[in-house]
Amino acid sequence: MNRLVVSLCVVSVTLCLAPRGALAQRRALRPPSRASVVASAGTHAPAAAQSSARQERRTGTPSGNQDVAAPAPRASDSTGVIRPSTHPAWLTGGLGFGVGTGGGGEFRLSQSLGYHFSGTGAGPGLSLELGEGISGAFRFAFGGRFGWDIQPSAAHGIYVQPNVTVGMSLVGAQQVLAVFETSVGVDGRFVLNDRVMLFVRPLSLGLTVADFGAGIAAGFRYEFLLGAGVTL
Repeated sequence: MNRLVVSLCVVSVTLCLAPRGALAQRRALRPPSRASVVASAGTHAPAAAQSSARQERRTGTPSGNQDVAAPAPRASDSTGVIRPSTHPAWLTGGLGFGVGTGGGGEFRLSQSLGYHFSGTGAGPGLSLELGEGISGAFRFAFGGRFGWDIQPSAAHGIYVQPNVTVGMSLVGAQQVLAVFETSVGVDGRFVLNDRVMLFVRPLSLGLTVADFGAGIAAGFRYEFLLGAGVTL
């Protein structure tokens, strides 16, 4: 009888403990929840960030597997001597010669002060033009010029400028005569170290109109100039 009672007790205890053991086993085999993974990662993130920062300080390069693309070079970043101009204004002077119908040839001086609307050395611009001609009579010319500097290469400070000039000149030795003048031409410009400007004017064709007392007369003029100056 005592043995039977003991056996029943053992069986009861076993049945009570068996579900708890199975439940503990299932909990042990269950994968970790997302919240626990995030919490675990959060505890290790500061350490990883500190390690990455130390690596960047030692090597001087960003850590990680992502490639950092270098910025594309700009034309204004060029370091050559003949690099694009970043200054919109210019001041130049030149010398050359001019020949015209009915007036022979003359020695020419010129001065120019202008500004580009683009804020750089390219694009449209306006300038104040002064000129002096020396031959049998002295000639002083003044007017405005509209030009457009075209840049064939974005990496170099080389410009081709077609232009139109409208103005007047005062001509005379004993008597001063006012002459209306207009011209079209092409300049080649070269900017050195973003400051020094050299130019050549191989073609400039002008029209002059004046009243010589016996009536209005028109003439034509060709000019060739070389010059230098600075950008502002």
